[in-house]
Amino acid sequence: MYITSMKRMEKKYLLSTEQFQKLMPTILQYMKLDQYGLQTICNVYYDTPDYRLIQESMTKPVFKEKFRLRSYGRATADTEIFVEMKRKFKREVYKRRAVLPLHTAEQFMKTNLMTMNPSQELREILYMNRLYRLEPKAYIAYEREAYYGLECKDLRITFDRNLRGRYSQLTLSAPSHGTPIQPKDTILMEIKVPYAAPLWMAEAFSKLKIYPTSFSKYGTYYTNTLAQPSKGEIHDVA
Repeated sequence: MYITSMKRMEKKYLLSTEQFQKLMPTILQYMKLDQYGLQTICNVYYDTPDYRLIQESMTKPVFKEKFRLRSYGRATADTEIFVEMKRKFKREVYKRRAVLPLHTAEQFMKTNLMTMNPSQELREILYMNRLYRLEPKAYIAYEREAYYGLECKDLRITFDRNLRGRYSQLTLSAPSHGTPIQPKDTILMEIKVPYAAPLWMAEAFSKLKIYPTSFSKYGTYYTNTLAQPSKGEIHDVA
């Protein structure tokens, strides 16, 4: 059973390799690697024809939203993938998502038509798709390890490496190659909690001088590549 609605606090941190190595012994005392282990996360971000959503998001407004299709590993036409709408109000993140076969999801986003009786999540996504006239704009992939809390399973930490993106082949059925997004020799850590982070985590971060950042995968790729298309792309196969 997939969770289709979420509300939580999220924070991001860019770690050096040294910080990551020193942090992991503490993480393993209080958290456990989830059942999926290391996974390749693949996303196709949707936006307006003039990139309105990401441009507004980068001004750090009180409210912002993003839309994407997501798969775990390379998908086929029949692979079940997530259609996601992610909204952030102040520090709280709200996510609505639906599960559809890739070919159905792509057709749904393109035509705004759904032959089956849509769920509440799909009706909300359908409305926003019509409002913004969304279209695929960027493919972003990375390798992720996710951990959950031993005492609180709603506490999650993810570590993302090898962030890469492209503005061609905007489908989850294509290989996950792309140009590098994150600074070299860094790891993107995300904390996802339904409330304040536990004391042990705050103490570990303080000791290692780990501080929050506003790093955005899609935003960084937009700034470095989509806003400067003359740079072109390097398709490094992952």
